[in-house]
Amino acid sequence: MKTKIVVLALVSTAFCCTAFYLWASNTRAEKDVLACQHMTVDDADNIVVNDLLSNAPAEVFNKSRVTIGSIYIQKSDIYTMNQRYYIVPFSLTGQASGQYQATFSCSDTQNIRYSSR
Repeated sequence: MKTKIVVLALVSTAFCCTAFYLWASNTRAEKDVLACQHMTVDDADNIVVNDLLSNAPAEVFNKSRVTIGSIYIQKSDIYTMNQRYYIVPFSLTGQASGQYQATFSCSDTQNIRYSSR
């Protein structure tokens, strides 16, 4: 009997956690869509450039310092994915030369992910 109660409690807790996760995900998606409607390609460009100049992750850019003259972003290559995220392809010249991509949620422009292309 006690085992059945414990199992029922665990199943109920798991169901509640899953329901909350789905609700929170939908809320986050709605915030992203609304934020993307008010963001332009120029905004996305500026967000990435400012972040690169102040917070460029050393593990992605080979511990090189990123400078304003080394960043090249072709604005026509910037696009949104699912009206929730901006994808900003860019290249760097100098020590950290290469092709990269910045991805960020429209409602959370402080959390930018960088990767090589």
